[in-house]
Amino acid sequence: MAGISIQAITNTGIFAQAENAKRESEIANIKEKIALDIYEKQLEPPLGSITEEQLEEILGKYGTVNKGEDGKIIGITTEDGYEILLKDIYEGGTTAEPLEITVENITSTTNSITIKITTNGNKGGTLEIYKKTEADAEYTLEKTATGEEATGLVYTIENLEQDTKYSIKIVATKNEQTKEVIAEQKTLKVQNSVTVSEATTHTATAITYTWDELSTIAKMISNNSSITNDTVEVNVKLNGETKTLGVGDTATVDSKKVRILGFNHDTLTTETAYDGAKTATGKAGISFEYVTFLITSAKMNSSDTNSGGWGSCALRSTLNSTTYNGLSIKDKIKQVQKEFIQTYNNKGSKTYSSDYLWLLSCGEIWNNGYNGGVTRGHAIATEGSQYKYYKTTLGSTTYNSSTNYTKKPNTSSPSKWWLRSPYNCSSVYFCEVHSNSSCNYDNASDSYGVAPGFSI
Repeated sequence: MAGISIQAITNTGIFAQAENAKRESEIANIKEKIALDIYEKQLEPPLGSITEEQLEEILGKYGTVNKGEDGKIIGITTEDGYEILLKDIYEGGTTAEPLEITVENITSTTNSITIKITTNGNKGGTLEIYKKTEADAEYTLEKTATGEEATGLVYTIENLEQDTKYSIKIVATKNEQTKEVIAEQKTLKVQNSVTVSEATTHTATAITYTWDELSTIAKMISNNSSITNDTVEVNVKLNGETKTLGVGDTATVDSKKVRILGFNHDTLTTETAYDGAKTATGKAGISFEYVTFLITSAKMNSSDTNSGGWGSCALRSTLNSTTYNGLSIKDKIKQVQKEFIQTYNNKGSKTYSSDYLWLLSCGEIWNNGYNGGVTRGHAIATEGSQYKYYKTTLGSTTYNSSTNYTKKPNTSSPSKWWLRSPYNCSSVYFCEVHSNSSCNYDNASDSYGVAPGFSI
């Protein structure tokens, strides 16, 4: 009878049911203890929060903590071998799943930052994204996400400054829980560049760059040895925009019109003139000349002499002191080496001066001269070389021909303007551009227009 009774009880599955009931009771008991421990931890400041480390410490009291491939806690295995998942502890329990924020990826361009965020325990909550720079006192709210976005999103913060470090704060809030994470990212710096244009000609236009920007461009040109004094046009990439710049392009300085004569033409007096560093060419990147007279009437010397040439000229002294110091762009102008003839009838007397402002020579305008074309203009020798602007506009036009390209201050009512070259046949004359635009000469004590050149 006893054997029959035991078999009957076993066959009914009562033992299996009892075992399952015991297992479920023990698991429920452990889950309740864990939930209670979590709840007590959340009562501590900051109210409603619990860290991953604190959660792992609590779970470790009841078994071996299990983690996923991403390192996140997924549950425990008890001493009795029970597998308890973390999500099962929160379902219907007395506590909420702890908030976690993960910045999965963050990238930047020159004016934007894109951030990829995922959260745990934030379903039904909110997600806020803030930004600030090191110079900002407070964070600025950029985005508030709710619903599905609060559990994870990819967001791009736009209209940012280039080459600037930003602090990105992400805040998750659900019920009384708040979790905050801060990430830092720097926007990229715009890669500026200047390259030689494939164009062989250039149509002159008004320059839209500021003088600060032109100064930056000039330095880049000076650092590019492929740009020479025979380059007619360059491609400029500055602050994300690409434009061309070429000989003949015009700008204004203190309401006076100036134009580009050439690139990498004039040798810098100081090799480290650009921010204390040597450049690839040792040249001033851009050379200009005044189209409007900077001084409407001035003498080369107080008396009729060209003794010592441009180097001893009173007008040179004035231009490089009082006149230069009065210019709004004086800090952009570089000193360059200018070749000049010291003795009017001695072609071997050439030497160099160092100038901020200088008068053009016959040889910088024309490629021919009085002595069968061998010389330049009315000077006994060549001082410097022909600028690209005059090479493209005059070519081999003779020095004694009339052309609008050398008329100043305008073509409708041109006036005479001084050159730095001494006249080859007399100790009392300097060369000048006549009102008819041909090369001529006059007494050093006469007063004519001054249209100097300068380099940046």
